[in-house]
Amino acid sequence: MSRKVGSRSTQAPKSATSWRDTLKIHPAADLFPLMSSDELRALGEDIKKNGLKIPVAVWRGKQGGLQLLDGRNRLDAMEAVGIPVRRVKHFVEYYLEGPMTWEDASEHVSADTDPYAYVVSANIHRRHLSTEQKRDLITKLIKATPGKPDFQIAKTIKVSPTTVGTVRREMEAKGDVSKLETRIDTKGRKQPSRKPETPESRARWVNKCAEKIERDRKRAEAHVVATNNIITSARDDIGATSVGELARKDAEIEQLRNDKHMLEIKVGVLEREIEEAKRELAKAKAERDRLIAAAAKDGSPPPAVSDPPPHPLDIPPYLRRAAS
Repeated sequence: MSRKVGSRSTQAPKSATSWRDTLKIHPAADLFPLMSSDELRALGEDIKKNGLKIPVAVWRGKQGGLQLLDGRNRLDAMEAVGIPVRRVKHFVEYYLEGPMTWEDASEHVSADTDPYAYVVSANIHRRHLSTEQKRDLITKLIKATPGKPDFQIAKTIKVSPTTVGTVRREMEAKGDVSKLETRIDTKGRKQPSRKPETPESRARWVNKCAEKIERDRKRAEAHVVATNNIITSARDDIGATSVGELARKDAEIEQLRNDKHMLEIKVGVLEREIEEAKRELAKAKAERDRLIAAAAKDGSPPPAVSDPPPHPLDIPPYLRRAAS
């Protein structure tokens, strides 16, 4: 423990209030779920027998006010088995019946520490999280700290930045989190959340996707060739479940996946062009309104300004809607 209290008493003190009534819980502590009542009682009995091995973490932000960062289960477990818990100024103490002393149950976390990163770091190694639980944790962190870059959240949870980016896009699509133009870097500076897109960067993205599709196509062809070699030596090559029929179906499925991926690329390019056209249209309308307002202010007749022409979009025929 970080501090020995050593206050002796002839009998265990009784408290009419819970530790939750005197100690505020930081929102970061809610990133991980609470234990069940049976698990809390088992943990409490172990603490009663062996003492508190890992102190709870308390944190005082730069604006003051003591808050619990980590240790809700330990404090609840002690109360569940009758171990008195109290807050004394900036510390949390618990009572041991054996030596009849109050012992310090807390350690202080620096005010400069990121509370969310601390809670994840303190719990991620103690708990075996499934993939779904990690995605849920990513969701909670994005909601709590939307300005934090994806790579920082990924580093905290020990996942890839791609996974964090996928979860963030899903949340933005559902409206669970707003799209931000800037993010806060590790030094507290505002940085653009996305690099400005240019025709060159878009072309590189399309070429990269096309290269991936070509690699997948070659792998699929190699798979078909290898399967055909097996088919030539197979005797049971008859029927819907034969080796040859299964290989043909696998090849068709792979081709459909490649076609679907190519369509997604084309749709993505079109969506970007539509967004660019909307921005150009908005600028043209704003300029038109400015000219009309300036003319009205001078008392001169408004200039003949026509609506800006629609942005020409090269939409493939198979994506166009039939005229009604």
